[in-house]
Amino acid sequence: MSHMKSRDISQYVRHHNSCLRMNKTIVEKARCLRMNIGLAKNFQVEAMNMTCFLIKRLSIVALDMKIEEEVWISNTIDYYAIRMFGFSAYVHVSNEERSKLDVKSRQCIFIGY
Repeated sequence: MSHMKSRDISQYVRHHNSCLRMNKTIVEKARCLRMNIGLAKNFQVEAMNMTCFLIKRLSIVALDMKIEEEVWISNTIDYYAIRMFGFSAYVHVSNEERSKLDVKSRQCIFIGY
């Protein structure tokens, strides 16, 4: 990096510090999500994925309080489909996996998209 100007290095340092702060934010929010519903540590990756999913859907002041997807496709985003992390979810059991008198769904925990 000896060929870089001091301005270039300071820009690199600012970007690096910004990335470190965002990584810390993601880890802390994911830990809160996971611990709030009592999931084990091995679900940390799913909690981090959900955290990133939610952060991407936050409005940004620089984009006139819109999210990136709204700016790119010029449509408003429907937040109706967002589900709560850790809430009950039901999975359909296919006909091949059950008999006539068995239940048609199984209760699970929603941990991400």
